[in-house]
Amino acid sequence: MRNPVEWAIAPAAGLDELLRNDRRGRFDVVLVWASDRIARSVRHFLEVLDEFNRLNIEFVSFREQIDTGGPLGRAIVVIIGAIAELERNLIVESRSQRARKNWKLLTPVFDRWIPYPRILHPYPDARFYASHPS
Repeated sequence: MRNPVEWAIAPAAGLDELLRNDRRGRFDVVLVWASDRIARSVRHFLEVLDEFNRLNIEFVSFREQIDTGGPLGRAIVVIIGAIAELERNLIVESRSQRARKNWKLLTPVFDRWIPYPRILHPYPDARFYASHPS
């Protein structure tokens, strides 16, 4: 990648450029810092790894020390990808549970502070009634 900041801002654009270059045969090895940086879901991660495998491109993850040169490395990549997706889903679930809990705690407070709308007209049915002088 030419610009690492570009990858941080738009990962899909950086990945698309990487895949275009690997189809042209410009490199033999893809080295990433962590395996979760290459894709956002396990399915997409496995599709990218299948494409690398089809083009005989080796995938190496620095943090997990994984090398897909052999069958054991490919199996470990699949397992770590599944665990990473589980971790992401647990984080999302805990955030939504925390939001529901906070909403339940704050709703009575808001009900006391924010009054319900009331009709202040003495004759609510006659508010928009206009009689024609005839």
